[in-house]
Amino acid sequence: MRYKITIIVEPDPHTGLVGVKEDFTTYCEKFGDVRSVRVEPIEAEQMKMKL
Repeated sequence: MRYKITIIVEPDPHTGLVGVKEDFTTYCEKFGDVRSVRVEPIEAEQMKMKL
C-alpha cells in the first residue's frame, strides 16, 4: 500500500523549478522509495477587497 503526502516547497525564483524537484527527490530517497508525481508552479494570488 502506498501513502501519499503533499509537500509544498517555495524555492528561490532564480533557482529553477526542475532543479529543486530533482534535488528534493534525490534527498528524500535516503528515507525510502520516493518518486516525484507532479510538480506545478503556484501563482501568487492578488489580495482582493470587498467594498
